[in-house]
Amino acid sequence: MALGSLTSNVTARLATIEDREAVVALIESMGGHDDVGDSPGLASVFGSVIEHPEMRALVAVSGSRVVGYAEIHARPATLHGVREAWLGALAVAPEDRGAGIGEMLLSAVEREAARLGCERVVLESSAWRSEAQAFYEQQGFTEAASPAVRLARPVREPLHSGLVTRFLDAASRAASAAGGAVAGLRDHADTGIGSDGAPTLAADLAAERAIVAHLEPLGLCVVSEESGTLVRAWSSDEPWICVDPLDGSRNYRRGHPPWATVIGLVLSGQPIAGLVVDHTSGRRWWASSGGGAWVDGRQARPRAGGLVAVPSVGSLEAGRLRLPRQFDRARMSGSTAIDLCRVADGSLGGFLDVDRAVVHPHDLAAPLVILNEAGAALARLDRAPITIEPDPTATTHLVVAADQATLDALLDGV
Repeated sequence: MALGSLTSNVTARLATIEDREAVVALIESMGGHDDVGDSPGLASVFGSVIEHPEMRALVAVSGSRVVGYAEIHARPATLHGVREAWLGALAVAPEDRGAGIGEMLLSAVEREAARLGCERVVLESSAWRSEAQAFYEQQGFTEAASPAVRLARPVREPLHSGLVTRFLDAASRAASAAGGAVAGLRDHADTGIGSDGAPTLAADLAAERAIVAHLEPLGLCVVSEESGTLVRAWSSDEPWICVDPLDGSRNYRRGHPPWATVIGLVLSGQPIAGLVVDHTSGRRWWASSGGGAWVDGRQARPRAGGLVAVPSVGSLEAGRLRLPRQFDRARMSGSTAIDLCRVADGSLGGFLDVDRAVVHPHDLAAPLVILNEAGAALARLDRAPITIEPDPTATTHLVVAADQATLDALLDGV
């Protein structure tokens, strides 16, 4: 549906992944951004923008031709005491400038900013863009502060960083890339059967490719739910990386949250670092052995009682399962990794899988180190040791709780 119109043949709408090449061409036509089209991560970045709930990408279309582009990011600004929409880009095709398309896009931007709860639209314009600044002034923009110099530098790794730090940095970039790589693939048909025996979506493979591109420089074996062993073969005496590109694929296909990317670093059957990113909320959980467990930069701590996650309600419905009295309700999210991480951060009091044995190595590799570092208690139903092996088909019945007493109470009810 069109968001606005200028004439009968020019309208503004939300951008789709298919608009990417046209948008890049528009940005390059502005001048000063000639290298944007050569960025290897552009597809994932653009996908992240169009999928992110706090961002809007708009295009102006004349017939079948994209003639303008605008992008805003909603953000709280403590410095100014308001929630604002940052106008990251506004571009109009050179041959269409002066026809009112920029003004129409700004109107669409303003409406979207209002729906995002923003009180104002802000932007930056290079000092040499005098014509652009004159246009913005005509549209009611005024200089918000004294002129500033925009500076930037790449994010740098600490000097002499070890494998765990390099892994977590690479995994963080990989997960972000995966979230954008799946844009526009929800309705695509299955592409086959993954290494775990489950159907593989086009989105699963797109996320996997984006992830491997960021993990490959580490030089380690990568074992993925979808394609099995990647990058290179694995030797049992070295670390390897366990990946679930899209945990909650069925949720993703239906547009029902949550779905996540799960990446763990494993050595001798135990994860030594891991990261889980919920692409629907933006929440991130990570941990390393001896380094603590974290959720969105805050230390993760379990809390007993409250809600318990169950992958299936079969035993509950049949009356074969008795929940301890400290639990109020059962919840079923569709993402095993996120449920496990929520036990680590206290938003869930437990996780109970007694029906289907849905927990695979790629679901558990990252959450296991997060749970351990947070201080949660967990056990297999058969009481066997919990290890992570490079076999995507392996499954286990798993019970997790905030503490050992609650874990024992859950196990007693099985």
